Parts: sequence; structure tokens; C-alpha cells
Amino acid sequence: MMGFYYPGGLRHLLWERRAADPLNRVTRLVLFSILFLSSGLPCITWGDSAPSVAIDLLYATNRTPSSGPSSGDDFDAIPGALTFGTTTVVLDADDDRDSSGWPPVRADTIESGWVGVEPFPGNDLADLVNTVALHREDKTALVYVHGFMKSFPDAVRDLGSIVYGANYRGVPIVFSWPAGTSPLGYEADTRSLVQSIPQLSETLAALSKADNLEKVHLLAHSMGNQALLAVLMDLATSRDLQGVRLGELILYAPDVDRAKFMAQTLPLLNQRDIRPTLYVAEFDVPLISSRVVNKGPRLGDADAGFAVAAGMDTIDVTPVAKFLDRHNHHLTRASQADVAQVLQGLEPAQRANLKARETDSGQYWQIIKTK
Repeated sequence: MMGFYYPGGLRHLLWERRAADPLNRVTRLVLFSILFLSSGLPCITWGDSAPSVAIDLLYATNRTPSSGPSSGDDFDAIPGALTFGTTTVVLDADDDRDSSGWPPVRADTIESGWVGVEPFPGNDLADLVNTVALHREDKTALVYVHGFMKSFPDAVRDLGSIVYGANYRGVPIVFSWPAGTSPLGYEADTRSLVQSIPQLSETLAALSKADNLEKVHLLAHSMGNQALLAVLMDLATSRDLQGVRLGELILYAPDVDRAKFMAQTLPLLNQRDIRPTLYVAEFDVPLISSRVVNKGPRLGDADAGFAVAAGMDTIDVTPVAKFLDRHNHHLTRASQADVAQVLQGLEPAQRANLKARETDSGQYWQIIKTK
């Protein structure tokens, strides 16, 4: 790919230098800081045709580093110690996105848009976040917890799409837990997610020590909501979590028990001044299947009725979601545009392209298709 691509080029320098002559800790810390000083915002690069955008993200993961043959993934679906660092995804900057909502990844970029990871040489996530936040326009963090059957690169690409689509200018962080890649691995992924809750809690607790952050926004998709909500339930009792300055809580297609959420979880969230935004779609096949497996409707399963409550904003994205992939509506351009307004603190009545709808249980909102 031709053109100016400084962040990726510097990261490659770090990798090549380390392979040839391992850097000491101080030198790597200096280079790591230079990397983010020079790439505080997405870096637009022009290739032979359409422009592309290189999006730098932070990651925290309890996946075990991969030791097998290279498959484009630096981590296995095996639980391990919590590690963190930086990663980059390259997306097509063309405004015309494909029907799935992902900006199409340029064919001539490294590993189809996947650049790789650079582990942070320090042992304090707050230090890394403070360094990045100091040079960001938006002094917030956005923590994304992915769902079932997601590899590490897939989770990175998901957050890259959201950052790009929502024009987010803060510190994006993907928390990647050891999900497998088999559609038959639902129970195994559930166990793995439960085992990952302490590491997610540790990640959020570290952000409470990042003095350059004003707020921490939380976003989860599908099964990832189970872990995120479990951590939030510990806010009142965990001394480590009490210092987290929470912003918005965004629940995308949550694969969580609806009855328990409405009766127990939501009242506790509201008591702590947390008003979640819930995104749902009809004909969400994975959540319909989960309803059968778990013997009860899931929070994001709109076919079981829209989950509506006074302390929560429910957004129906059915009109703009791809029919055969309704579960991944978090990757649609329209939902990402709405998330951008949520992160700005706008209420549904103030946001563009939302129309109020009524049910017997109360009011929800629907994203209106504009094209």
C-alpha cells in the first residue's frame, strides 16, 4: 500500500527491532509513547484507490499468547494472565459501507486489516491509558466487551468499526476474553466468560487510577453483557471499583436473562445513577436460539417483546439491520451514528433519526432508515 502510514510503520519498527535486538524496558517505553503521541487520532492514508484509515486501539486480554503457527491471531482461546498493549486495524475510509456495516477492509493491507499487537512493556494499565488520554481530544475511555464466538482479531475489527462509525476521539479499549470460534461452543464460551470476570473487573479498576480520564464508557455485545453486568453489580461493594468514573452504558443485543435483569439488575444500576441504552432487533437468530437453550427470553430478544422500563432507553434497530445478520447490528452505520450521540450525552428525544414508539409497557425508540 502506498502513502503515509506512520503509526503502523512505527509499530513495525518496534517489532523488527525487537526481533533483531530485544529492546530494554526503558527504550521500549519511550518508543511506545512516541507511537501514541504521533497517532492520537485515526491516521488517514491513501493507497492506489480509496483512502483507508488506520485505527489504533488499546487491548486488555486474559487470552494466552499464541505459540502455534501464525494464523493472523496473536492469542489462543485459552485463559491466561491479564495482559495489555496496543493494536491497529486498517479500514476503508470510503463512506459507502457494505451491508454488514463494516467498512470494507482493503485487500492490500496487512493480514486483511489486522496489523498485530505490541504488548505494553510496563505493568500498569493506568500508565498506558494516561499516556494516550493526555493527547486525545476526548478525555474518556470506551471499553468494549465482545460476545460469543469471537476471535481476538474479530473483536479488534468490531471495535475499530465502532470507533470509526461513531467518530469516537477518546481512548478505545477492547477487552477480549477467550471465546472460541465454534458455533457449538456456547457452553464452553459461557464458562470461559465467567472465569474472565475477575480480569474484566481488574481492567476497570485500573482505569479508576487513570487521572487523565474524565469518564469511562462501557459497551458490550451479546454474551459479553453477562460479564460486564456482573462487574457492575460489584460497584457498591468493591473498593477497587468505586473510583471508576462511569459514563454511558451501552448494551448491544444482550444475551442475558431478561426477567433477572428487569427485576434485579436494572434497579441496582438506576440506584447508582446508571441509565443503560439497550439496542435490540427483531429476528435476532442467536438470541432466539439462546432463549431455547436457556429456557427463557433474553434481554436483547425483541421477538419475545421489547424490553421497556422507565430507567432504560430501548432502541429498536430492526429497520437498519441486515436481515440475515440481525445479531451484529452494532456494526451498522446507523446504530454507530446513534451511539455517537449517546456518548455526547444526548437523550433519545434529542437525537437524529429516532422515532418514539409505544407498547403496553411504555415507550421505546426506533431508528428510522434514511436511505
